[in-house]
Amino acid sequence: MMNTKFKKLTFFLTTLLGLINIYAQQIKLPFELSKDNKSIFIKLPMENQKDSLRFFFDTGANTTMLDKKIAEKYNLKTNYKTEVKGAGGKKLYDLVINQKIFLDRNNSIDSTYIVLDDLSRFNTLYEKKFDGIIGAAILKNYVTKIDFETKTMNLYKFDDSVDYNGYEKIPFEFYSGIPRFPITFELRNNEKFSGDILFDSGAGLNLLVNAPYTEKNDLIHKIGKTITKSSINLSNKTNYNKGLIESIQLGSTIIKDENLGIHFSSDKQGVSSLDNLLGILGSEIINRFNFILDYKNKNLYLKPNYLFHKNFK
Repeated sequence: MMNTKFKKLTFFLTTLLGLINIYAQQIKLPFELSKDNKSIFIKLPMENQKDSLRFFFDTGANTTMLDKKIAEKYNLKTNYKTEVKGAGGKKLYDLVINQKIFLDRNNSIDSTYIVLDDLSRFNTLYEKKFDGIIGAAILKNYVTKIDFETKTMNLYKFDDSVDYNGYEKIPFEFYSGIPRFPITFELRNNEKFSGDILFDSGAGLNLLVNAPYTEKNDLIHKIGKTITKSSINLSNKTNYNKGLIESIQLGSTIIKDENLGIHFSSDKQGVSSLDNLLGILGSEIINRFNFILDYKNKNLYLKPNYLFHKNFK
């Protein structure tokens, strides 16, 4: 009898350890959401493991940025200068090389570089003050799973098994280090338009259509009533027209709302002026999904979360 019980216990423990190994979670990082649910913030420790910095998480950030005042506080010295391309154009920045970004006490991203800039103008837009912006530094090193129900960022090694149950897979290609894939949007006159967008959670909007795509398809006249607005980005100030559309489709999922908006760029330089892209998909759509980004295999996985049916303003 004891031998039988021992065999059952051994089998149970072996099975349990096997399941833990199958879905081995490498790193778990809690995150905060802004009041409008558009922005994700994560806290990362400094090397001394006593201080921490709050980072704005941005899938459109191909470089890690740090506020200049924080760099001065921790005595980070500029090594070089580099040109960074943003939605509105290019800008020259100070650069600190060979840095280590800690994710927790035991895990870090080594030999990376950090761009320095004055982020005070961005901080005025949010109730949560942040010290830097991070995206690709994490995404290039880990399969990254964002869960809005638990407000947790789970990071896995690329050879780990990840639970994709309930997610829709969308293959993508890279454009300047940012995921690029096709979507479709429909005007209220039932006319549909398709093209490639950049998956940019740092853009606090639904969908920004590039100026050449807008002009080519005469969208300003077709959409009807619009308003003119402006926003700031890393490079400069962007002006755009905003109107209402019927729906946006990602993969097999269709998003509809009576207040579903769309932005039309008027940029003459930068990403939003390119004629080989439809535009940029922003956080007002992205954050309605739990998502997994696998940069190694170039796959995005989407699953509607509790924000999916939240009304658009």
